[in-house]
Amino acid sequence: MRLAMKRWPNSALQRRRAVAVAIGASPWPPSLILVRHMNTHRLSLAFVLLVAVLAIGCDSLHYTQYVVAKASAADRATIKRAVESSATAAGLVDKTETSKVPDTIAFYIEPVPHFPVSLGARVVGDSAVVDLGCFHPGVAKPPAFKTAESRLTSALTNEFGARLTMPDYSHRVPMTQ
Repeated sequence: MRLAMKRWPNSALQRRRAVAVAIGASPWPPSLILVRHMNTHRLSLAFVLLVAVLAIGCDSLHYTQYVVAKASAADRATIKRAVESSATAAGLVDKTETSKVPDTIAFYIEPVPHFPVSLGARVVGDSAVVDLGCFHPGVAKPPAFKTAESRLTSALTNEFGARLTMPDYSHRVPMTQ
């Protein structure tokens, strides 16, 4: 049997590939076929996982912290009023009596069965700390969180100016010290 080729390949590997193509077999050695199959399998698995994550969604932690340095008793009363006003506007209910955080000024929570927004204020040393947070499905902030965040930021910035800081994640004041 003669292969219809213009030029016979030089190396043994090239000759094997040419013969395999001529008889309709795979031109790749079995070990390379297995590697190609594994890569295709991994790609398929990655695609399935990506679709699953997108279909199920992601949960996000939204958290904002406000710290007022050198907070006096009058400052704590002002913070309590700002937290109360923001919580009421966002539809949160007062749960200060149930708070387990030491030196709580105020504590409010959204009255929903799943993923509630919480808003609390506490004293830590000579500072007052306000924590607004929620664990929420999806990446968007829930409406109650956005309302409370907007009102708190505005009220506390107007009242305390340079004494107010909003620390980034790595510099936040923890709940227990």
